[in-house]
Amino acid sequence: MRIVAFIAHPDYTELFFGGTVIKHAERGDEVYIVSISPGEMGHPTIPPEELAKIRTKELQEAAKIEGVKEVRVLSFKDTEIFNTTELRMKIAEIIRGLKPDIVITHWPNDCASDLKNTGQAVIDACLLAYLGAFKTKHPPHMVGKIYTFEVPSTSIDFEPDVFIDITSVIDKKIEASKCHRSMIDLFGMGSMEAWISGVRGRSRYWGLKSRVMYAEAFKEVNVPFAGKKAIEYLPI
Repeated sequence: MRIVAFIAHPDYTELFFGGTVIKHAERGDEVYIVSISPGEMGHPTIPPEELAKIRTKELQEAAKIEGVKEVRVLSFKDTEIFNTTELRMKIAEIIRGLKPDIVITHWPNDCASDLKNTGQAVIDACLLAYLGAFKTKHPPHMVGKIYTFEVPSTSIDFEPDVFIDITSVIDKKIEASKCHRSMIDLFGMGSMEAWISGVRGRSRYWGLKSRVMYAEAFKEVNVPFAGKKAIEYLPI
């Protein structure tokens, strides 16, 4: 199985669905992470050019722990991600090139514009990737499943319908999240303990909701024209 996750900024995988990524990788599935921007505007004191390099490296380090096959960081500007033809075409071309069975992205009902626009652009691009009239160097490809994840501080009306038990990999998820040192400095107030508590706490919250110790939550989005296929996907 092949999975491609599209995130707006480099740390979202580890915070919100890193355990699911780890479980798939351990199963032998190919997982790709595509960050639409390098998150260069995400720190008040580190210059954007420097921060882009730092956050890209942090994402690569985390992905290595998780067993991700490949990381790509696109050059769309942080805080200025819009659901444009350019972005949709870029995402569609990546989908056609990688041919994922599953796509993961942001829940598009979000009050943060980068997250909202990334989520909707990815969903739109899944349709473009399938349309034969849309010409790229790769042939059309139909994604089998689209799953979205929430960012608790900004997502609106997120009601998950899929829960993944990540109890067996919670420690590895936390280890991967610790790679994002620039964000720990900012959002963890410099405290690794506070950062880990946040990562573990959200996983525990969804665990309580789904009657396991630790879990991650997703909302499935209908795939245009997909219908029912005679393939059973891993439960995500």
